[in-house]
Amino acid sequence: MDEAFFQKLYQGYAAEHLVSSQLYRFGFEVFRLPADFGLDLVVTNQFKVARKQTAASDKFPFALQVKSRWLNPKDTVIGPSGRPETTVTFWLKADEVDVIIGHKNAGVALVAYVPTGPKGNYVSFYWWLHAAQLQQAREAGFLIQNGTNWFITIRYLRLPRQTREEFVKEIEAVCKLPFEAKRKLLRELPPTFLRQWNADHYMRLARKARDGTDKIIFKSVGNVPMDFSTFPECKPISGLD
Repeated sequence: MDEAFFQKLYQGYAAEHLVSSQLYRFGFEVFRLPADFGLDLVVTNQFKVARKQTAASDKFPFALQVKSRWLNPKDTVIGPSGRPETTVTFWLKADEVDVIIGHKNAGVALVAYVPTGPKGNYVSFYWWLHAAQLQQAREAGFLIQNGTNWFITIRYLRLPRQTREEFVKEIEAVCKLPFEAKRKLLRELPPTFLRQWNADHYMRLARKARDGTDKIIFKSVGNVPMDFSTFPECKPISGLD
């Protein structure tokens, strides 16, 4: 038995079920295709149509390819602003890209599993690109060809975290903290927690420099959904220059 093959196979299934569960959450039906020909899932909105919650639409059925990566701790670093930055590259076969872009009702879901805490624990993030957005990324050089394959690299920046010790020091810098209060905070606060900024998570996409070198440039982009709340609507990706 090829353990590595089955581990990869089941990790792929995990990502497909994650995407399916998120689509169900927003009231869509999801069906797994019996054969892999560049598309994995078919999504319908029949319940909403039957309940007259929405009108029938030529945007359905919609097909999705699902790509996933299970990352290592080294794939996340703390950036200059204190934000955790996770960099992940997804590979797509040339015929998969052609199949997706060749259908007006198709797209790709990209799932990243980021290790957290004890070994074996992961937190998941996902994005999805409509066929029109994938075509846009390819034309702008953010879907990069390598031989017969294509790859897209995402750098996902999250809000910074702080330790309880750092938090207590910040309080002590502005006011005297009674010993018992300090001990209670250090005992009851979680080891780390989010530092609340007037900001949000955001992402960057990578392309090669346009000076003829192989240098990689990351650009902040928008309109790449991280949930299916507006599915299957999409807007052109912003920031692709």
